[in-house]
Amino acid sequence: MKREKVYYYKALILHRMREFFDQDRGEELKEIFDATDKIPDVSDLASLEEMRNVAFIVGDRQRNLARENLDALNRIDSGEFGQCVNCGCLISEKRLAAYPTAKLCIRCKKHQEERQKSPVPYRINTILDVE
Repeated sequence: MKREKVYYYKALILHRMREFFDQDRGEELKEIFDATDKIPDVSDLASLEEMRNVAFIVGDRQRNLARENLDALNRIDSGEFGQCVNCGCLISEKRLAAYPTAKLCIRCKKHQEERQKSPVPYRINTILDVE
């Protein structure tokens, strides 16, 4: 991949990270977690618990996105950015434009998704000695 393109993707990823860290989530999370004292009934308490669960899920998702961005920056620094970590092929420009932190080429990603969707692998039958 040309150096200019790599610099473009690095700037894009850094911009995303800056946006991520500039967002102030502290106050809204503090309100959710401190609201227990103000809950008048059981249904409101259940709603608050659901909001807390959603906040934890969102936090996990944001940590995963930050980790993906850092991984992509490390691949840029090591000269491996734009190469599939599975097969070594180049990742298409279209895929990188849509998903700059992509680690897998489209073929390997499809293969990964197919494996995740499939039911229990056939090898489990041999492990369990089932025919």
